[in-house]
Amino acid sequence: MLEKVRKCAKEVFSEFAGTSDESRYEKAMEVALRLAGLEIELQRIVPVLYRSVALRDVRDELDIVVWIKSDILYTDRLAVVLELKVDGSTQDRLQLFRYIRSLDQVLNPPEAVYFRGLLISFPYDSLIYDESSGNIDLKQASVSLTTVEVGESEAIEN
Repeated sequence: MLEKVRKCAKEVFSEFAGTSDESRYEKAMEVALRLAGLEIELQRIVPVLYRSVALRDVRDELDIVVWIKSDILYTDRLAVVLELKVDGSTQDRLQLFRYIRSLDQVLNPPEAVYFRGLLISFPYDSLIYDESSGNIDLKQASVSLTTVEVGESEAIEN
């Protein structure tokens, strides 16, 4: 699954490199992931819970959830959270961590959340524009896929 996501991200980046419009990347990733045969859910709204109570008017909006079949006992499928950003930062990693935790609090068996999410960063500032040819040099810019694990993010957050 990870290799399919990586391939889709690279294809989308090669088509839309240089744009700072995250929604364009998101819509293109939707098409690419579906064409790759992955089951996805877009803009999943997840309530934020405090002591098992949903906070009023507080929610997380997950960019993309990829559903994969699971071999884990009592779990039919796992949710892998994808967060798309233009030039991702440490704050974006923390945001993805919170999304994973929020989704975990609301899923019920036979569904579960995979405790690793993917932060996909489409670089914007690192592109080089060649004025003589009018082309963008993609050799120096590439899509970054960062795996965010719940344990790792807790260490960053503290």
